[in-house]
Amino acid sequence: MGMEAMVVEVTSSEVSVLRECPEEIQGLLGIEPEQPGLIGRLFGRKPAPMPSYSVEWGPLESRSQVDLDKNWDVLHTLLTGDGADAGGGSPAGFIWHGGSEVGDLDLGHGPARLFNTDEARDVLGVIQGIDERWFSRKWDHDLLKRANPYPSVWADIDDEEAQLWREDLAIVVDELRDFLSAVVERDRSFVLWVW
Repeated sequence: MGMEAMVVEVTSSEVSVLRECPEEIQGLLGIEPEQPGLIGRLFGRKPAPMPSYSVEWGPLESRSQVDLDKNWDVLHTLLTGDGADAGGGSPAGFIWHGGSEVGDLDLGHGPARLFNTDEARDVLGVIQGIDERWFSRKWDHDLLKRANPYPSVWADIDDEEAQLWREDLAIVVDELRDFLSAVVERDRSFVLWVW
C-alpha cells in the first residue's frame, strides 16, 4: 500500500476559517477523533468527544475534488525531473512543496496545504501544458526507477505495466486540469493532502 493524495475545492470564507482555526481541517476532511479500542474501553478510557466546528463542512464527497490516488508521486517526478526534494518554490513542485500548511496535523505526509487562487492559477499553467506530446517527451522509465516513486512498483515494472500507469496518470491529469480550471474560474482555493 502506498500513499495517496487528493485535492478539494474551498471557498474564500472557508479559507478564512482554516487560517484562523487550522484544526477545522479535520472537519473539512471528515477526520474523526481516534476512539479507544476494546482494551482501552475495558480499562476505562472514555471515547473522545466529537469536535464542534464553526463551519458545517458537510461530507467531503459532496465537494469538487480529484483523487490523485498513487499517481501524485509519479506526476511530481515527471514535472520536476527528480524525486521529492525537487521543485521547491516552483509551481511544478506543487505536490510536495506548494501552498501553505494548514496547522500541524500530520495526515501521513505532513499537514494539508492550502493553495489560494493565484497559486491555483500557477499550477493550472503547469498542468495545461501536459498532453500526449508532453508524455512522450517526459515519460522516462529510468527516471521513475531512480527517483523511486513507489520503489516496489518501479523496480520490476515491464513496458506494458508502465503504459497502463501512464494511461491512468493521463486520466488523472485531465481531471486535475478540469478541477483547477473550475477553481480559478470561480475565484476559489483548494486544499491538497497526502495520506
